[in-house]
Amino acid sequence: MADLRERPVWVEVDDWRSGKSEKWLLNDGRLAAALYTAFYSSELAGKVAPALDLHSRGDSRVLMEILEVFFNQAFDSRFNGAIYWATECNDNLLEDEETYAALLAESGQWRPYFSSDWQHSVCRAAVFRSGQLPSMQEIAVPVLVVAGTLDPITTAVHARALMNWLPEGYLLEQEHHSHAEFFMGECGQHLIPWFLQASLEQMDEQWREKRDLCLRADDNP
Repeated sequence: MADLRERPVWVEVDDWRSGKSEKWLLNDGRLAAALYTAFYSSELAGKVAPALDLHSRGDSRVLMEILEVFFNQAFDSRFNGAIYWATECNDNLLEDEETYAALLAESGQWRPYFSSDWQHSVCRAAVFRSGQLPSMQEIAVPVLVVAGTLDPITTAVHARALMNWLPEGYLLEQEHHSHAEFFMGECGQHLIPWFLQASLEQMDEQWREKRDLCLRADDNP
C-alpha cells in the first residue's frame, strides 16, 4: 500500500464486455477497493493473502485475477449507481460527526483513507431523507433466507436477527460462501424452484432434507 501510494503502476486487464485489454493506474486506494471487492467471492477471498504474498516477491499473476474482477465490476454498465445510492441513503440513518470521529480514531493505518468520508458523504445531500425504513413487523408467510458465513456485507448475524420477524421463515447458512453466491450456485438452482413451488406441508416435511443436501454440497465445493 505504501509503495503504491508513492509509485502507482499501470496494469492491464481484459474488459469482459468489449473483449479488449484496458490499462488503468493502480494506486493504494484502488488496491484496497479491489481487495474489498474480492471478499464478495469465496473463491477470490481465499486468494487475497497468497496474491499479496506472491506480488511482494515479484509474481503478480494471482493479484491480476483480483484486479480484473474489480475492474469489470466497477465499470459494469448493468450497475445503476443512482438506484444504489437512493436505496442506501434513504434506508440508513446518518451517523453524526462525533460518532464518526470516534470510529475514525480507532481505524489505525486505515485512517487516511476514511478521513473525509463523513464530510463528503453523498448521503448528506438534501435530496435524501435518511432512515425511512418503517418499524419492523412480523411477516407470517414462508420466506427463504440464505446467508454465506463468509459474507462481509449482509452477515449470518444479520440473517439470524431477521428470523425473529419471520415466524414461518427458513434459514440456510452456507459455510463456504460469501455475498450473493447462492443464486447461481448448484444449491440455489435446485432449492429456489422447490421453495417457490412447494406447499406448506412439503416445506415442513422436506425442508431439513433439502437444507442438508445443500450443506453437504457446501462441504464438497
